[in-house]
Amino acid sequence: QGITRHTWNFNDINKEIVQVALETGGRPMNCDIQLWIGPDWTPVTMKAYSEDGQVRPIQSLVGTRNKSANLEIRNTASSEFPLSAACSYAVEPLADAR
Repeated sequence: QGITRHTWNFNDINKEIVQVALETGGRPMNCDIQLWIGPDWTPVTMKAYSEDGQVRPIQSLVGTRNKSANLEIRNTASSEFPLSAACSYAVEPLADAR
């Protein structure tokens, strides 16, 4: 749904890179991605936009600096433009990307 948010927790300090995937069913996509890194939980905000989230989905790697982190994806589009989001620790060979 539009104007919604979802959060993921990443507490493994032995892993550094999180993979983010965003897509829609052919509709425009507009969202904010916030990375909250411990121990002081300072947020970093990234904006993502795609005119067609099915033809041009967004995938990104986000570094957590080997600290506990929360990742929040907030759909800033209206309720007519839902999006699908997934986040997980990156696997090889993406886990080695820098």
